[in-house]
Amino acid sequence: MTKSNSNPTYDNNLRGALFRNLDATEANKQPHYRGVTEIDGNKYDISGWVETSSLNSKLKGAKFLSIKLSLQDNMLDEVVTKSQVTGEIAF
Repeated sequence: MTKSNSNPTYDNNLRGALFRNLDATEANKQPHYRGVTEIDGNKYDISGWVETSSLNSKLKGAKFLSIKLSLQDNMLDEVVTKSQVTGEIAF
C-alpha cells in the first residue's frame, strides 16, 4: 500500500513534515524549519529553530531542534464558529 493523500485509507493523524525555511536569517528571527502536522483532525503549523544547549551537563553545546505548534488560522475560525454556535469554550 502506498502512502499518499489520495488514498482514502491513509491516516495523517500524528504525522507531519518539516522543510528548511530558505528565508530564515538570524536577523529576522524566522524559524529555520517550517511544516504542517495533523493531530486529532486539527491541522497545525510547525516552526523549528536549531538551537545549542547551554545545560551544564554532557549535553552542553549539543545542537537540538526547538519546535512550536500553532493551530492553523482556518482551524481557529472553525473553533470560534463552533463555540459561538454551542456557547461552549473549545478546549
